Amino acid sequence: MKKYVLLILSFISPLAIFAQQVIAIPYSVNGERLNLPSNSLVPVSVKHPTAPPLKNTLIETDSLISGVVNIYTPVLAIDNACFASVTVGNSTGFNNNDKVLIIQMQGAEIDTTNTSQYGKITAFNNAGNYEFARIRSVNTNTIFLNSPLLRSYSIPGKVQLVRVPEYRNVVVRDTLSGKPWNDTVGGIIVISVSNTLTLRAPIVASRIGFRGAEAHPTDDFPKFQIEDYVGTESLPGYRAAKGEGIAGYGVFPFINGRGAPANGGGGGNNHNGGGGGGANLGSGGKGGLGWYNYRGNIALSQGEGGYQLTNTNNQIFLGGGGGAGHTNQSVSGKGGSGGGLIIIETSEIVSEDQSIQSDGYQGGDALEDSGGGGGSGGTVLLSAETFSGMLSINCRGGRGGNNTYIGGQIAPGGGGGGGGVYFSLSAKPSGTNINISEGVAGIIVANKQTLEASAGKKGDVFFNLKIPENNTVNTLINAGEDKTICLGDSVQLGVEPESGSIYSWQPSIGLSDASIANPIAYPKQTTTYILTVNNSTRCIDSVLVTVKEPNDSKFTLTPSNIPIFPGEQFQASLNIPKGVQSWRVQISYSDPVVKFDSIVQTTNGIMALISESNGKLTISGTGSNGNVVMSFNTFLPHNFDSTFTMDLANDSTPKQPCESITTRGSILELSLLCAPKLRIVNFSGKNYFLTNKGNGINFGIGLLGNVRLELYDYTGSLMEVLLNERLNVGEYSIDLDLPTGVYFCRLSAGMFNDVQKIMVVQNH
Repeated sequence: MKKYVLLILSFISPLAIFAQQVIAIPYSVNGERLNLPSNSLVPVSVKHPTAPPLKNTLIETDSLISGVVNIYTPVLAIDNACFASVTVGNSTGFNNNDKVLIIQMQGAEIDTTNTSQYGKITAFNNAGNYEFARIRSVNTNTIFLNSPLLRSYSIPGKVQLVRVPEYRNVVVRDTLSGKPWNDTVGGIIVISVSNTLTLRAPIVASRIGFRGAEAHPTDDFPKFQIEDYVGTESLPGYRAAKGEGIAGYGVFPFINGRGAPANGGGGGNNHNGGGGGGANLGSGGKGGLGWYNYRGNIALSQGEGGYQLTNTNNQIFLGGGGGAGHTNQSVSGKGGSGGGLIIIETSEIVSEDQSIQSDGYQGGDALEDSGGGGGSGGTVLLSAETFSGMLSINCRGGRGGNNTYIGGQIAPGGGGGGGGVYFSLSAKPSGTNINISEGVAGIIVANKQTLEASAGKKGDVFFNLKIPENNTVNTLINAGEDKTICLGDSVQLGVEPESGSIYSWQPSIGLSDASIANPIAYPKQTTTYILTVNNSTRCIDSVLVTVKEPNDSKFTLTPSNIPIFPGEQFQASLNIPKGVQSWRVQISYSDPVVKFDSIVQTTNGIMALISESNGKLTISGTGSNGNVVMSFNTFLPHNFDSTFTMDLANDSTPKQPCESITTRGSILELSLLCAPKLRIVNFSGKNYFLTNKGNGINFGIGLLGNVRLELYDYTGSLMEVLLNERLNVGEYSIDLDLPTGVYFCRLSAGMFNDVQKIMVVQNH
């Protein structure tokens, strides 16, 4: 046969992950104890300390391991773009920077015709593809990898992810084993050791590969030989079940009959044909002939041996399971399970006269029915530079099941094929003893005959092993978070550049430089910028820059000009713009002239609270697009000003991006009075009085009421009514603009009347 060289990248990482602590129990498969040393153990609980992201932690001391050290989970989906990610059934125990093995267990297509061609492989469909990878991060059940996967995987082919424990130095102190294949995960033992692996106990993957067929006795069977290569599982009395291989048990429900599904052994047909052996790199043997006392060709009842597999495309496989012998009285003729897969990556293996085993299990011995086919030997990959001590490496096919019926002439099962052993060295290491022998055919114990059951074929050994692994850590591709800017503004995109990468942004319009990692963007309209990084994977990311038009939310006081009459109220309306939900503004005014009175009304559901202090009115509210109408009291000013401002300012109104908050207040204009130079001196006056002062008069008002002030010339003729207004209690002053002369001023306020002479000496 042809030999092929596996081109697989072997990288011994100097970085190791925490050792695992295990609690162990005696190891058995399907209720049957393995043929292992009595102290063989398998763990039932495992602790996995979380490693820090993107940083390995070395184990400085030697580790002692036994039992099952791997964690297995099915892969449900793969996204291999840029940073690859795998969706798994359960991410428990998988941590940042863990080393993992991804492998496709099945998925091959076979000829399904009911002919002698049944079971031949027509396409591998990625079955047997495998590689190492490293976890970048874990997000629930999505596991992100440092780099894209090198190989292709088909999810229906039952892909699994296996955590690979890493050690600096490790000692196998008791049997190291693996979880048996269960149609979803298992069948694998894999470890990585940066320095030395010491074997003080065996590593055993025997019987944990593809499963042998179960025997299903029934009274419903014909009295003649059945020739079918394939049939449904609903009639086990006609055809026994097939063993499992890289095409499963065949295409359900057609999983019975003598044809071999890929490397799984065929089931014996009616009546009492022996089961065929499973295969790996060596093909399986045929089961024995059918019962001689039934009519038909007894050679057409033999279960076919599994088909030999090849590693043309660097594919590795579990050992195939044996087919069941045809039974009508017992369940003992089941097929043997195949050997599992062992992968060891280390610098040195030191063996204290120990073994690495992945043998197929024997077919089930039968009494009054036929025996099952033996399971095939499994696969062992040893990527190691140095070997010391004596080491046995076994990937042997299991023998066919014997027939122990003392009357003889009932078929035994066929032997399983040998497995495969792979070394990274170019030649067989000294001190190693390799056994990839075929499983022998079962015999009729009473007379030592095989009844034409045959042995499997020997397996194979390969050199120059390189385990596939993409060690390139991808450049971080990040266009940045989505941005919102105002028209006319700019924003920086991307992240700091990393050496060795070429950056390209599309479109280039509105960018300071489309060929750098972090350009400045100043688009005039909303734009999605796509960043492409030209490296081995051409990772792509995008960022949306949303451009918003400026929006001016304006608070105003109306009317803009308000005439005021001292002693009378006026109203002003605070107008709330659209789009604001909560707001807070302040109105400032001349305290002696204006005082807040009350809220007259609000519109459009606006709610407002008001507080006044030292000439500032603070208004807090909720709601938009409405008004707060307020009333104010007015008083005479202390000075000669006739206009005053009501300033409106935003206090703490929240605003949205690209929104500005502006305000506009009002102007208060003192109404024209008959005596425009009337001013209040203070509010504390309580007496009525009238006195002259230079070119004017002072007077006091004791009670709120109407006040009339008249000006007469020296002849007593009325010249002018200076004041006829309602005034508050207080002291007032009027400056008169009169020619030089003598005048009289008369004050009438309620019951108070008084006249004062005014001498105008000089006109100011």
